[in-house]
Amino acid sequence: MYGRINGKIGLSISDNILKTLASGVATNLAAYFAAGFVVSTALSFLPGIGSIGASVVVGTTGYALTLASGYVYLKVLTQIFASGRDPSTMTADALKQAATQVARASEIGAVIDEAKSSYKNSR
Repeated sequence: MYGRINGKIGLSISDNILKTLASGVATNLAAYFAAGFVVSTALSFLPGIGSIGASVVVGTTGYALTLASGYVYLKVLTQIFASGRDPSTMTADALKQAATQVARASEIGAVIDEAKSSYKNSR
């Protein structure tokens, strides 16, 4: 997803820099994934309907996290470009710090809740 975003905006970033930035975004979203994983695991113990419920939770969580990670990534790039910096020249630590800063400042929970709602309504 990050590579496609970069391609659309014409940003060429090395694989190492892209992986660093992506891992910084993913690290900040890990708590939301963990919560979905716990709920889906608990539901899967119920025969029949529990497996269906677990599948819905996993699908919803995956969709929401993908949307939220793209949102945070775009916000990070926007912040970097707005400050006049070039992400391809930044260090890995600076990129991780930028991702953490944006994730903390953003309403990630609200973005994930909205994505989950959108997913459920589209089904």
